Amino acid sequence: MSIKHILLPLTGESKSADAAVCGLTLAKTLGAHITAGYEDDLGPMYAAPDYMGTAAAYGMFYEQMQQLRQDRQKLARAQFDRAVLATRLPIVSDPVCKQGSTMWLDDEAGNFAPIASHGALTDLVILESPGSRRSPPAWNVVEEALFGARRPTLIVPPGTTTIDLSHALIAWNGSSEAANAVERALDLLPPGAKITVLQIGELKPGRMSSEKLVDYLGWHCFEADMIEVEDRKNQTAQIIIDEARRIRAGFVVMGAYTHSRTREFLLGGVTDHMLREAALPVLMAH
Repeated sequence: MSIKHILLPLTGESKSADAAVCGLTLAKTLGAHITAGYEDDLGPMYAAPDYMGTAAAYGMFYEQMQQLRQDRQKLARAQFDRAVLATRLPIVSDPVCKQGSTMWLDDEAGNFAPIASHGALTDLVILESPGSRRSPPAWNVVEEALFGARRPTLIVPPGTTTIDLSHALIAWNGSSEAANAVERALDLLPPGAKITVLQIGELKPGRMSSEKLVDYLGWHCFEADMIEVEDRKNQTAQIIIDEARRIRAGFVVMGAYTHSRTREFLLGGVTDHMLREAALPVLMAH
């Protein structure tokens, strides 16, 4: 299935419009529609049962949070408008076929949750990189896309306005998550694209081999090179980043959270490291 509908949730946390420009540029390249909207990642506001502050103090806090929401919403919309101006992608209100298009979601009810409301019926979610764990809400948006909507998610790092689809690095560990990511990556790759399969260390028993992946790609008319490198403790993600830089890949394809999210949060993991440090786009799927 080709990618025809893309979802672009913008949180307004970053002041850059790079992710929006990147998303609309990709939609234009693919001849796809991209629906953008403000994703409220700040969470609900309520008073705890043992709240000891005054009503006035809570009211002031509530007003400040509401103002922050409004500021972020305005910034997200401004980023979208700048991306439309940069890409000249047509704005539509109804589905069109065979050409790129876009629209902005206006939720008059104030339920700003594009992933929850549209994610299950989209082919791809594009998100700006969440950065460090010091911003939990931004990470919640990534996890909502991967686990709530269960959609492949393209993470765009700061400063990225275009994606080179002609060369993909597949970080292969033989897991079903990695296989799901590869399946969706095939919809992004143009004919004749270069693919490099990277296997780090030995695969766990019972997992699909890199050779099987190369054959699978061959059935889809893609030739792939294979690289095997030794793993280093707690360095797997950095190896992926280094190899992608060395071969000048345009983007990385990988499974997300092969281990549990709790384990990755507490002990660190490949997914978390890639979300924080990767300097090129990463397509993830769970």
